[in-house]
Amino acid sequence: MFRKVKRITLNARLLIYTFLLLTMTALVIGFSSFQLSKNALDERGRDILENGVHSAIMLIEERQRAVEEGRRSLDGAQESIKEILLGPMNEDGTRPIDGPVDLGEHGYFIIYSPDGYEVMHPTLEGQNVLNATDMNGNEDDPYFFVQDKINGAMAGGSFVTYTWDLPHEDGTGEKIAYSEYNEEWEWIVSASTYMSDFNEEADSIMWVTFAMIALLVLLGVLLSVYFFSGFTKPLMALDQAMTKLKKGQYEKVTVVGRQDEVGQLTSSFNDMVEAMEEKDERIFRYAYYDDLTGLPNRNWLNDYVEKRLGDAGPDMYLILLDVRNFKVINSLYGHSYGDQMIRTLGKVLKEAEAGEVRPARIGGNEFGVWVEQTDGGALRTFIESGKAKLNDVHRKEEEWQPLRFHIGVAQVIGDLTGFEDLYQRASVAMQVAKNQDLDDSVMFTKEMLEAIEEDNRFKNGLEDAMIRGEFELYYQEKRYLSDASVMGLEALCRWESPTFGMVSPARFIPMLDQNGMMVPFTEYVTVKALTDYPELARLYGPDVEVSINIPPNVFLLDEYRSFLMQEVKRRGIRPERIILEITEDVFIADMSVVIAAVDSLRAFGFRISLDDFGTGYSSLSYISQLQTDEVKVDKSFIDQMEMNERSWNLLKSIIRIAKSMNYQVVAEGVETAEQVMKLKETGCDIVQGYVYSKPLPLKRIS
Repeated sequence: MFRKVKRITLNARLLIYTFLLLTMTALVIGFSSFQLSKNALDERGRDILENGVHSAIMLIEERQRAVEEGRRSLDGAQESIKEILLGPMNEDGTRPIDGPVDLGEHGYFIIYSPDGYEVMHPTLEGQNVLNATDMNGNEDDPYFFVQDKINGAMAGGSFVTYTWDLPHEDGTGEKIAYSEYNEEWEWIVSASTYMSDFNEEADSIMWVTFAMIALLVLLGVLLSVYFFSGFTKPLMALDQAMTKLKKGQYEKVTVVGRQDEVGQLTSSFNDMVEAMEEKDERIFRYAYYDDLTGLPNRNWLNDYVEKRLGDAGPDMYLILLDVRNFKVINSLYGHSYGDQMIRTLGKVLKEAEAGEVRPARIGGNEFGVWVEQTDGGALRTFIESGKAKLNDVHRKEEEWQPLRFHIGVAQVIGDLTGFEDLYQRASVAMQVAKNQDLDDSVMFTKEMLEAIEEDNRFKNGLEDAMIRGEFELYYQEKRYLSDASVMGLEALCRWESPTFGMVSPARFIPMLDQNGMMVPFTEYVTVKALTDYPELARLYGPDVEVSINIPPNVFLLDEYRSFLMQEVKRRGIRPERIILEITEDVFIADMSVVIAAVDSLRAFGFRISLDDFGTGYSSLSYISQLQTDEVKVDKSFIDQMEMNERSWNLLKSIIRIAKSMNYQVVAEGVETAEQVMKLKETGCDIVQGYVYSKPLPLKRIS
């Protein structure tokens, strides 16, 4: 018999297998469709019952409120519920099933008392049914379904299923009920119906499904008879090609001149072979190349350097560089702009690629360059020329301010353990460049590790200081030069650390900036200054102004400006009493962005002060475009004005220019009465310095 089966042709086998497969599939689909339909209808029925009870409970609660408000009597309210859920009582003591909720053909509401009396029922109202059992025929183990309903309802609501007589028919059927308890009236409200009321549609769905599947099976067999002929040869060719594919040989099959499944299968196989070849290429590129710039990535650089370290010598270096303030650039101009900048840098580095120079993108805005066959002097020349070229191309393509970089360099020396060790050293050198805000490249030395560890301890201390509230605001008075009256105060942050002692702002402010903590720190200082303002107003008068220093990279963030406006508005502080001090470093950003930020804050009511005027990026062209309220002349001009005639003349010119633009002028760092007298000759409005007061915490001012 088995020999006869083996002699059946492939075409016949395929037809038999197809018929059996389609038939089995039809049966599975038909039965599954029936079960899914039945379950869905059952679930819908359960939802209807539960929602019906919820609606009834809500109606009871509404009637109870009417009773409590005296608009209804309790008996009248309860009877109205019965009439709504079933209908008015007939003369024979029964009620019609005429409720507002469709609970199925034989479904209706029932209300029990906790002791089992039928408070509402179509035919049994007033009877005690506590010991009623279902009709499953098991007299040895009867099921007291009414008790189960009551217990489930008292516990928060539950479904109960039981067997009961079918209406108008001989026999019994499965019935389901959902019940909940209303404490105020002590009613158990139950909605019940026969399961067949909800799922009888499933039988129709099943027969329709089987009919459709039978037609599809027949159609499938007929199509199979037509298409299975002539399969053998192309399938054998595909079998041979698959065997070669298992061995890693990507060989396409000659395309069969037909548009049916065999032709499509052959074409698909060829597409698969082509896709696998492309996939292998993509996997290689994903693993070893950066998608944004097209440069090799860290994995590639790792493998390449590991191979080159076998020929290690003193003329091999790993250079790491990243763009300074890249997060700020992304925040100001958007990630699309940042991505374009990275692409531009990658393009320039790609052009520098040669046998002894191998660039790669490490990740984010960090790039690595492997350099060989060069000494220290040539390396520095290479780095400086590379920075110039990067800026030159960037200016042409992006029209933005010059880029500045953090650059760390590690030289290959004898005690290296591999790429990771070399990379760590270059990273340490770059971290030193960041911490010290250096423009020059930094060569790794072993002493740097200790410095980095100390900086990390200091950084952790900064994070803990904000959490523990160790930062404290000191306030220094600003006085009118004309009569020495106090017009305002500047909030200056001080940090007395239990670990590091009294730390100078000159140390902790740059560290906050380098570690991306400037935004939360500025918000921290802002909140403290606004919290202190009511006490300062009590001490100095309601018109006193408080100046808050805002770093440029925070000042330009929409999120911070929104935060500031919300905090001032929430506390009821008049914004014109708050002066926001910004330094001239803000001009390194796009001038249109700066102007928009200043205008939005001034429109809200804040006053803007330009701090350290004359020492940074300012120029007459910048100042003429920007409308501020105040400029603060830097202390360096005040220190020199009595000793240096040129400094004195320059100071007068600066003040004259500021006054011509209707700015209020503040001289900061004034320490002697002689300086005060001399400043009166210049037209300066306000002085700030030790001559009148030194910075003090609020508790000492009070």
